[in-house]
Amino acid sequence: MKQLLPTNMEQKTSASEVLVREPVSYSKVFLKEYERWKYNQMHHELLLDLIEKRAKRRDYPAESVNYYEVQNTTYSGFYFYGEAAWSSSDYIYLVYFFIEKLKGLDYFQGNSVREVIEEPEKLKITEQFYLKPALKFRRKTPYNQLFGNIEIEHRIEDGETKMVKLMASVYNDQHYDIPISFDKLMNELFLF
Repeated sequence: MKQLLPTNMEQKTSASEVLVREPVSYSKVFLKEYERWKYNQMHHELLLDLIEKRAKRRDYPAESVNYYEVQNTTYSGFYFYGEAAWSSSDYIYLVYFFIEKLKGLDYFQGNSVREVIEEPEKLKITEQFYLKPALKFRRKTPYNQLFGNIEIEHRIEDGETKMVKLMASVYNDQHYDIPISFDKLMNELFLF
């Protein structure tokens, strides 16, 4: 029977495969292009768009706006989806801009991970960055946690940004001071 009705030997798999998992590092070329992007004030329009969407989300919560915030007692954050008005490069530079801003606020980058996953029909890249308050804040208790521990995530599919997310996680016990408000963090990040 098998000789009369040959079976299809090629079976398609739906499994995904991790191609790369490494720390994120930036080349001199990237840094030079980023500085040009910033010098040309390319970040202004993108930040203004986010500020406008944030205000619209707060004033009209039922409206369809590509900006979302989450706030509770242990974490606060925001995320938005990539839009055609900006390239993935713009979003990559925006993430680096946020990291630079946080470093200027006494944060250090604890680690970062770039993961490239091949799935049937698409290639997914996820970059995650973890930032913590500088070690000088760990010298005496209660510890100053600033805005909390920060995680930034950038998801890209087939070269297009799908989502950018920033989350601040805080501690609520006696070993830590009360964190600085999330709104103040947003004011710092969205400042030109």
